[in-house]
Amino acid sequence: MVLHASEKAMAPNTNFSHSPLAQSPSTPASNPDTSRQSSRVSSFAASDTSSLSDPNSPILHSIKLADLGRSPFPHTDASQHSQEYFDRPDAAKRHPSATFDEASGSATAVGVASYTSRDEQAVVTKFDRRLVLFVALLYLLSFLDRSNIGNARIAGLERDLHLSSRQYEWLLTAFYLTYILFEWMTLLYREAAFGPGVPFYLSFFYKRQELALRTGLFISAAPLATSFASSLAWLIIKLGHGSLIAPWRLLFLVEGFPSVVVAAIAWVVIPDSPDKASYLTRRERRVAKLRLQGDKSAHEEKSGLNWRHIFQTLTDPKCYLTALMFFSCNVAFSSLPVFLPTIISEMGHSSQSSQALSAPPYLLAFAIVILTAFLSDRLRSRSLFVCVHALLGASGYALIAVAGWRNWSATWRYVGVYPAAAGFFSAITIIITWTINNQDSDSKKGTGVAMLNIIGQCGPLVGTRLYPDEDKPLYIKGMAVCAGFMMVVFALSVVLRLLLDRENRRRACMYVEAEMATDPGAIGGRFRYIL
Repeated sequence: MVLHASEKAMAPNTNFSHSPLAQSPSTPASNPDTSRQSSRVSSFAASDTSSLSDPNSPILHSIKLADLGRSPFPHTDASQHSQEYFDRPDAAKRHPSATFDEASGSATAVGVASYTSRDEQAVVTKFDRRLVLFVALLYLLSFLDRSNIGNARIAGLERDLHLSSRQYEWLLTAFYLTYILFEWMTLLYREAAFGPGVPFYLSFFYKRQELALRTGLFISAAPLATSFASSLAWLIIKLGHGSLIAPWRLLFLVEGFPSVVVAAIAWVVIPDSPDKASYLTRRERRVAKLRLQGDKSAHEEKSGLNWRHIFQTLTDPKCYLTALMFFSCNVAFSSLPVFLPTIISEMGHSSQSSQALSAPPYLLAFAIVILTAFLSDRLRSRSLFVCVHALLGASGYALIAVAGWRNWSATWRYVGVYPAAAGFFSAITIIITWTINNQDSDSKKGTGVAMLNIIGQCGPLVGTRLYPDEDKPLYIKGMAVCAGFMMVVFALSVVLRLLLDRENRRRACMYVEAEMATDPGAIGGRFRYIL
């Protein structure tokens, strides 16, 4: 267990004797380890008190509490830190910045005061209920609005507008071209691109080991929306026959209007940062901000863009690996939802039956995404789940292609849709999380997500052209291409894991050397890549 202390949490004229580290009356004097550690603390207090007035002066990178013989905050619980205590002017002098093992339930003191794991859980629960569920709703409505074009196609859009197969492909391409042109806005934080930009935004509210589940809850809205869109499309098209408005036009109106309404609400509901969430108490806002300090690197920027970090990210090969993984996954991610109703229709089903049969694969994908994200956070592993779901998606597409090539029944082709959908939706979730997890500053996170978006969103330019009319009804080529790209995701994730593991080993060796030289911050502190 390690206590991290920093003078930045202490007032310039702080007397070090206020620190619990300097007050250890219960520590046996006869313990040589304790005496040696107390001597180190006393020596620090005597020699470095003057440096406390310098906000940039490094102090006490690590003090092993095991050597002290007791916790500096014994028997601390939430009752000892009421709102009045938390707001006292001298609170900043009482405890230097510290972190404890939360599994034990003991208090954590960071910055201005201490808090318990119960305090932290209360904050996380509020964010889960008020923030994550709301942005998931936004994504559901967004995906509902854009995925309905596949349903509109078989409901008469192509016929009424006299669109050829190539014109329909360009209709889809136009959407993604606009997407790509504005993905760089992720770097501007508050104007982040909506897709992977939201997981980047959530990284300001959640720890690294908490992010996959929340990203999963957000991304899972996509398959849920697609299944809901198919079911709703079936109902709207059924009711729209014989009306004054063409069924496909009515489909766009009904499924698109809620996005406009909720967008106005989002302006008020979504906070800019954890300490500005209106639904948190004053104390909870501070806990929400302070609990993330352990995720920050030694040289984290205070505000604004750090151009040195941006350049480092742009020249980092690891960032291009995740971007290429995202590109490959997006080939499948973008094509199946907009073409699945057509593919099922070509299997011999009616238009309305095709809408209904499009829903079950996405409902399964919705459940698998959440389960995958939960396990990924629990096991603190990303590469394992990317590999598993890349293989799952590849097997699904391969089954559809082989079933068509060998003239198997349409049932086999439909069965293949289930692992294909579950695979690419889950892989997308973990790839986005992995990218954000493995950047140690906000500028690097923003740049990494921007690269992920700009390169990755070029994938749909390929995916939307994989199912031309001349390949119907089996679409063997398109399915085989998607299977190949999912295998590329698998290969890249293995390569990235090996690179990150090697880098972690190198950093561990460098940290030991830097700690011996009393400068662990020189190589980014204890930051390690999540594998």
